[in-house]
Amino acid sequence: MLALPAAAVDLETLADDPCLAVPGATVAELFGVPEAEIKQRELKMKRRLVCTTKWSGADNSLFTEVQIEIMDSQEKAAKRFKSRTRSVSREEMAKAAQILRDKLDAADKTNKSQKSDSAKRAENSIIGAASQTPIEYEDVDAMGDEARFDLSEGKLVARQGAAIITIEAYSGPDMPMPGNYDVKSILKADRTWRKDTMPARKQQTLQLAETLFKRLK
Repeated sequence: MLALPAAAVDLETLADDPCLAVPGATVAELFGVPEAEIKQRELKMKRRLVCTTKWSGADNSLFTEVQIEIMDSQEKAAKRFKSRTRSVSREEMAKAAQILRDKLDAADKTNKSQKSDSAKRAENSIIGAASQTPIEYEDVDAMGDEARFDLSEGKLVARQGAAIITIEAYSGPDMPMPGNYDVKSILKADRTWRKDTMPARKQQTLQLAETLFKRLK
């Protein structure tokens, strides 16, 4: 069941208070959590507005995030949207990871870095783990002027006029912690958890997005 619609809101109003995009009462009703226990935090930057919502229970938790990036024109926003929502194959990810490694190695040599071997291994683990999962988007109808869903991260990226709006929502079991607490193990556990919970993430994110776009003027 969709939450009852809150009052209509426009981008100019959201620039002053981005959390008006996802009122606590709406989130509470949508995900069935106590409104009084919800914590919201806003962050304002030059062009980007962010509102995060969190709630924690015994074994379950709730997290939503809405980012609004306002561009100078619809044309620039359309170009930004196209570049942001491009699918990337595993092979392309591997090539990009190698380019990043080469740049980091060159920077270390230029700066005569004293980086330890353990720090280098951790760095390579992060890059390697991040390059294992391809980036895949699919089109979503009736969300702003155009929208695509990120099937690896569980985020909706939409364009409404000159604004790029990124929405993420998840309510459910917390990530099972791996036996080892090293970076590689944690990143692997996070990938597995996101994959296993992706059907719920997609449904919940699209539900939250629907309530937002119904109100956005």
